[in-house]
Amino acid sequence: YSLTSTFLTLVVGLLAAVRLNQIASSKLAPVYRVLIVLPWMIPTLVTAIGYAWILNTLYGIATYGLELLGLPAIGWLAEYSMTTTITVSIWRAFPLVTVVILAALQAIPPDLYDAAKIDGASGLTTFIHVTFPNIKGTFFVLTIMDTIFYFNLFDLIWLLTHGGPADLTNVLT
Repeated sequence: YSLTSTFLTLVVGLLAAVRLNQIASSKLAPVYRVLIVLPWMIPTLVTAIGYAWILNTLYGIATYGLELLGLPAIGWLAEYSMTTTITVSIWRAFPLVTVVILAALQAIPPDLYDAAKIDGASGLTTFIHVTFPNIKGTFFVLTIMDTIFYFNLFDLIWLLTHGGPADLTNVLT
């Protein structure tokens, strides 16, 4: 749980930060930043109750959407409890990673990107040789922080699944 959640949170946060950095000059950039940070601002109890309602097998919005598509209901918190718990945890934690990486991205001197463009570097090459080396310290600290966070996470998992079914989502804490 902890390693998967940490990895996916870092990936989602990095992708969101890179995208927010690309649209930094857009008029809607402040709106996007607020929308990105919103999951982090919502209290854990509200998140758990909201997702428990959305994913309820009998009357949840996700079940209703599957019924509209002609698909059978899925026991999100029973059959796929670990996947669901990881997904909700990532949704809750990626905004912090996004904000911190966005700050690191905006601290990179634009001259480095200009030099890469002049040298004919592609977008991926620029990311690998310019962007990531400049944010790797921040990325390392976030990796440690997220790992500690996920090893200590109890409340969200307990509120969603109570450690069940059959203790599949019972965590060390």
